[in-house]
Amino acid sequence: MMIYLTEWTIKPEYGNSNTAYKIGITKYGPKRLFEERFPEDPNKRGYDERHAWFDKKLLAHVMYSHDSYQLAAAATFGIEAVMQAICPKKFQLEEHFELNEEYNFDKFGGITEWFKIDDSNLTIEEVIEVFENLNNRLWVMDNNIKSIYGKNKSTMEDF
Repeated sequence: MMIYLTEWTIKPEYGNSNTAYKIGITKYGPKRLFEERFPEDPNKRGYDERHAWFDKKLLAHVMYSHDSYQLAAAATFGIEAVMQAICPKKFQLEEHFELNEEYNFDKFGGITEWFKIDDSNLTIEEVIEVFENLNNRLWVMDNNIKSIYGKNKSTMEDF
């Protein structure tokens, strides 16, 4: 699974050219992120025409896998939750992007994953560095998960 940090800049024909960022999770790797998770092809699952309103860039990512899908999912959801706590969403997309009147973000998936860098106490370079540091520390998390996973049964007393 992959936790990603992406940059989304709205194209001038739809709004004001402002940028916002998105932190989320996908089963797709970096090469297929935009094609599969944010498809612009109407024949693809997950298609939303609003994906094409933006120029998008992958800025950073963390990949994690485990023999147990449940453990991999729990670990990546935890990382995502921490990253979203560091970079919270505190704005309305329509206002930030000053959408032209005929456009809206009604029922646009994943809007809680967005943030503006000025709502965070970090610069975007520092957020990218956090992702890099996470990549360098995944082995610690993996070793801890393996030590727990190796037990037949664990309870809170084990911790």
